[in-house]
Amino acid sequence: MWDLAVREDDYAAATSMVSRLKSPPPSMQILLTFARGDSASRAAIVERARNLDSRQSQIAARYVATFIQDFAAAESLARLDLQSRRSPAIRVGAQIFLAWLELARGRWSASKAAFAAAERMEERSPLLAQRAMAASLPFLAVPRSDLESIRAELAASNSGAEAAEPDAGLAVRLQPQLRLYLLGLLSARLGDQPGAAQFAAEIDRTEGPREARDVIRGLAQTVRADVAAQSGRIVTTRPADQGAIPLELVSVRAFANVREYTMEHARYLHVVQLRAKEQHNEALRWIETSFQGSPSEMVYLAPMQLLQAEIYERLGERQKALEHYRRFVSLWRDCDAALRPRVEEAEAAIVRLAR
Repeated sequence: MWDLAVREDDYAAATSMVSRLKSPPPSMQILLTFARGDSASRAAIVERARNLDSRQSQIAARYVATFIQDFAAAESLARLDLQSRRSPAIRVGAQIFLAWLELARGRWSASKAAFAAAERMEERSPLLAQRAMAASLPFLAVPRSDLESIRAELAASNSGAEAAEPDAGLAVRLQPQLRLYLLGLLSARLGDQPGAAQFAAEIDRTEGPREARDVIRGLAQTVRADVAAQSGRIVTTRPADQGAIPLELVSVRAFANVREYTMEHARYLHVVQLRAKEQHNEALRWIETSFQGSPSEMVYLAPMQLLQAEIYERLGERQKALEHYRRFVSLWRDCDAALRPRVEEAEAAIVRLAR
């Protein structure tokens, strides 16, 4: 309920809910202060957060990025968890968050550097899969050399090559399919359509956990949908419903930076295809519901704002189109040079619609 109130900008209700909690999480209090407080209140709660030895600052950073869409404030909060007094696990989590935050800003170059910094830190987990997921995002402009390097590294890795223990978590047992999926997406990014199709076929042939068959099928379908999108073909593949994904893969801790198997990539592609087929209302419904609760929701904010702007402009709803174009420009105002043409097109649309 708190999440819903925040999403609807009902901060009075959200504040009331938090006040009734015996020990409200500092991350919730930080968000509410950044949403409603003055500069003095913000400074005071940041000082409190500075002295925490928990992940609450980076959780608050995700809230601020997602709900208020203030990436600069989110960065400043996450950097509190890079202090030397924090534990190594907290510091590396904050650094990985910053890498994903750079992607939300449309900055692959800065994200690449942030991931590299995380990989040099103590107690970091392997980040190859996260780097591959980031590089394969369908709205970024990633240099070909980076795509080739990550694909080669992933192809040479033995991630998921050995059978997991039967009692291992579902995410661990799906590692072989995840590796093939990421190889397929990277191949699609590189224009290697035969290679991508081969990886999709390999996913179909794998023996995976029975309770995740819909997930495995969805991974293969996503690779094929990405290939179709790269070639300009309109497809009708519908991503797996959220209810078809085992809860174990959906429910992650508040400080998690990724969910590997919940099909956000596929949902983005589906929205693009719905818009191409001029199924505008259906596309808007998918935009509203497809990314809520995902750690990567903030990464899709700007692309979703742009899609909404374009759809509303096609529907003749000028004010709504203007609102979303402006939000998109604000979110990607510091994007990589390769993405600047999209921002400039949006700025031109604002001038055109504001006349």
